[in-house]
Amino acid sequence: MSIDQNNQADVAAQVVEAYETLAELLSMMTTLLSRKGQFNYNPTNSDWDASGPEGIEETGAIAGRFFQLVDGFQHSLDKYKNDVVNRLSVLRKVKSTIVYAATGIADYKLRKGQYALMDLGWPRGYAKPKLDRVKRLLPFENAFAAPDEISADEVRFQTAMPNQGTSAPLELRTIPRQPRTGEEQFKARLCLMLDSFAGMNEREAIFETNLVCCWASMCNIPYDYSF
Repeated sequence: MSIDQNNQADVAAQVVEAYETLAELLSMMTTLLSRKGQFNYNPTNSDWDASGPEGIEETGAIAGRFFQLVDGFQHSLDKYKNDVVNRLSVLRKVKSTIVYAATGIADYKLRKGQYALMDLGWPRGYAKPKLDRVKRLLPFENAFAAPDEISADEVRFQTAMPNQGTSAPLELRTIPRQPRTGEEQFKARLCLMLDSFAGMNEREAIFETNLVCCWASMCNIPYDYSF
């Protein structure tokens, strides 16, 4: 599907739908980020006193619901990025919030494995594919590393010893992030774009302008486009 830009009713209806979906995701991610301490170690519900954070079981349920929402709205999110992105002034904030929260969940699952107290509804081996889905829906160049920025030795080491870090197997940029040259930035953006092209279903936008410009908007590349 794609928005008929000459049909104001179609534009308005799909913009509202996009806002509602992104608002739900943002609300869930804001809650998870506010409880990020629960992802740093393995507390039980009894570890918190009456004034402490919400129980870890509830946090796990919210985290599991997030990935269910991502899976279920794959086609819808593609549609929003193709057609509505220019009317969603908060999209960049939404994208970074969702990506950072998703990486925290995936990191937690890799580090804790079968000992994780949060029940996300899927095993440790699904952490990378789940994060890849978010990466392809919402490519975020500041967070994700290009292939040549990841050491194969570090991937093997962190896969075997995730408590020593998970940035390499999850293909995340290490912190502090080193500035990229213009050539490195172009390569990183190109890798994100090609990965999203190859890893997701065929785009369904009707209008050629949408097909061309959606990728630039996803990677935060300035371009000239309007309804």
